Amino acid sequence: MEDDYHSFAVAIRHDGEVIEGVEVESRRTPWVTCPTAAAALDTLKGQRLAAGLRLDAETRVHGCTHMLDQAGLAIAHALRATPQLEYRMEVEAGPGRVVRAELARDGEPLFAWRIEGGAIVGGMLDGVPLATLLKHGSARLSPADLEAAMALRRAVHVSGARAIDMDAIPTSGSIASSLAPTCYSLLHEIRPLALRNKGSARNFSGEGRWPLSDDL
Repeated sequence: MEDDYHSFAVAIRHDGEVIEGVEVESRRTPWVTCPTAAAALDTLKGQRLAAGLRLDAETRVHGCTHMLDQAGLAIAHALRATPQLEYRMEVEAGPGRVVRAELARDGEPLFAWRIEGGAIVGGMLDGVPLATLLKHGSARLSPADLEAAMALRRAVHVSGARAIDMDAIPTSGSIASSLAPTCYSLLHEIRPLALRNKGSARNFSGEGRWPLSDDL
């Protein structure tokens, strides 16, 4: 997974029934502490290979949101017969934070969202708030399409950082001092240690290439 601010790789090793191990490669992270969050995925070892991450709330908050997303996608993919699946997403913010968000799956367009006030406008998901997409989307989408929709929701969320000069923020606590912890680098005891990885952001729109192109 790669976007403007992150580049992670997660591999699930399994025997077809049980998860035997999890491997994480943190290639590019917003905070220097992010790679340490990979330890939270160790709790997956020994679990049966089944859809959905089975992690308690404390384990999740000690992990990395993006690593957890990837682990869930990897597990779901291991249960499919297809050897490869690729999502490509584009998000563009306009005046008043009206957002255009598009997703292609294996090169085929699947979603083209217009988002206003945090909700999807038009189409089969019309009126669904992004915050409750999992709840409301499950009644309107197939499991495969819901997985893709949740991936696109994450891309929309990450795109909000484009409005912030991330390199001007010394630690994660500088932007999250009043927020409840949602990941390892935002834990209260970690925030002073979570220094900004300055210069790590990429602008793929400006570079004119897709994320992960170095790996393809």
